[in-house]
Amino acid sequence: MTIIATSPFYQAGALVDAGSTPLNYSAEIEADLVRRGVAAYSGGNPEVDRSVNSMMVTDQSRNTVGFAGLPASLPPLRAMVFGNSISNQSKMTYAGGSTNFPVSAVRQFNSLMQHAFIFDDTGDGTIGGQALSQGVWGYSGGTSTQMVPYIAACLAAYRPGVVFLHLFENDILSLTLADSYTNLKTAIRACKDAGAIPVVFSCLPSMSYTTTAHRDYFGQLNDLIFEECAKQAGAIAVDVSGAYIDTANTYPQPLSGYIYGAPDNTVHPNVKGNIVLSGWIYDQIAHLFHRPKYRVNGKMDGNAILSAIPNPCMAGTTGTLGTNATGASGVAASWTASAVGTAGMAVVCSKVADGTKFSQNLAGSFSGTAAVSGDTTYFYNDNATTGWAIGDKIYLEIEVEITGTPIALKSVYGYVNMTGTSEILYTENFQGSADAGFGGVYPVGRYVLRSPLYAIPAGTTGLRNYIAAKYNTGVASGSFNLIVHSAVVRKVPTAQA
Repeated sequence: MTIIATSPFYQAGALVDAGSTPLNYSAEIEADLVRRGVAAYSGGNPEVDRSVNSMMVTDQSRNTVGFAGLPASLPPLRAMVFGNSISNQSKMTYAGGSTNFPVSAVRQFNSLMQHAFIFDDTGDGTIGGQALSQGVWGYSGGTSTQMVPYIAACLAAYRPGVVFLHLFENDILSLTLADSYTNLKTAIRACKDAGAIPVVFSCLPSMSYTTTAHRDYFGQLNDLIFEECAKQAGAIAVDVSGAYIDTANTYPQPLSGYIYGAPDNTVHPNVKGNIVLSGWIYDQIAHLFHRPKYRVNGKMDGNAILSAIPNPCMAGTTGTLGTNATGASGVAASWTASAVGTAGMAVVCSKVADGTKFSQNLAGSFSGTAAVSGDTTYFYNDNATTGWAIGDKIYLEIEVEITGTPIALKSVYGYVNMTGTSEILYTENFQGSADAGFGGVYPVGRYVLRSPLYAIPAGTTGLRNYIAAKYNTGVASGSFNLIVHSAVVRKVPTAQA
């Protein structure tokens, strides 16, 4: 009986790829690899199978045939998003800008998973006329018949450990159910042959689904996705169809307020839609993947660059009142608050109790002049010139809470400005120039927002960290209440970067 690697792992300093057969290991080492969940015996030994992590996938003969998970001792699992324009929402532009759809359910899910996955910006080039970059291959308007022929080439170029698949939203408008089913099987097999875990999303509801034929196709295809993933051991199906579907509608269309408005107004989830979707995804599959070991709970731990954010927990009251900011003794030490833009911008600063500590409260408002895109309330640190080095992989993590009844609040996000360069590292919910798109109000609630992992580029002379709240453009007044509970820049240990 031999063992098969079910996910990549390091042994004696060498990387063993998933799907390979490790050689020359003693029985004791083989048993240890199986107990760790990074390898499986090729034959059905019930005693062995019972000792394996519950994330192992077995067939009816108790043969271990697949694995969904990441051992906690490994770095983040290299991930790819493949498919239609829903996939393109997972692309981010780090240098001073954003894509058309810069908010992604997959990215938000990864944030909830504390960066269990890494999407490398490797500049992989063009495959099938579409760019493969940032771990994303997206074909806007593409059907599964148009996209799936390129999946093997993308897998070979990027070599992911897990692939998130958005394949079918456009199929319903132009293909047959048999076409979609054939392409589904081909995509799953391609991922497994490449040693990657396929995660197949069901169809999102769309305003374009307007006939009985669309409705039947939608329901039958989603059933096929789950049935096929159940048969194909190691494949994972995720329901995203019901997260915000309008159950009162005759056809599978989204509820109002969860997709981008005109000129899109079809299928692409907006900020609110993606936040809801990420929670649905998390609830269904979070238990199948380990968090990476470098993430240590707590605000101030060995991974925090305290020179970058010396006061991560908002202690003290000796901070600075900047432009249009008021509130004597109301700003956390080492922080500055300001409200910049149209006449009438203001922010009132105070400290509010949060359990055993006091967090930072920012009450923003403006009135009297139509808002423009630059109208922003900022909360930021001084420029940090020590505690980091060029090439360090870092990410920003902030915990914020929106309370009350915000008016015209477009977005709340964080970013690291890498001074000396044009690079800006945004949290994954950053939505660029797009307005809120769901009634003009960002959702009330408490959020932990994280940026992607990013290597500090050459030329960087400092790190300056911001938390920003923006208003929608064109409105005559707006207000919000934002509580900042914590903010920290974390550095991934070199051995795990």
